[in-house]
Amino acid sequence: MRDSLSEGVENLAKAVEDYRDNKLGMNRSFQECGVDEDFFWSILDQAGMRAYEDQCTPANPRIPLINDMKDIAVAAYYGVPQAEGHKIRVEREGEAATEETSERV
Repeated sequence: MRDSLSEGVENLAKAVEDYRDNKLGMNRSFQECGVDEDFFWSILDQAGMRAYEDQCTPANPRIPLINDMKDIAVAAYYGVPQAEGHKIRVEREGEAATEETSERV
C-alpha cells in the first residue's frame, strides 16, 4: 500500500511539473523569475519568520520550524526539492543554519 501511495504522490508531482513546464510555460524557480540572489539571501530570515507566523501555518499536519520554512524558500528560489534546499542553506549559512531564526532576527 505504501509503495502505491508513494508512487501516486510522485506521479502527481511529475504531472504538475509537466503541466507547469509544457502547458503553462512558467518559470521553475524564483531565480528564473529574476529575483536577485543576494537580495533573496538578505531577506531569508525575515521571510522564514513571516511564513512561520502566517495564520495558516498551524493548519499543517505538522507545525514546521522556521528553518523548514527557510528550506522551502531556498528550494523555491533554486527550483530544487526541499531536501536540496536544506543542503544549500546549510552550506551557505554554516553554523548559523542550525540556530532558530528567532535567535538571530
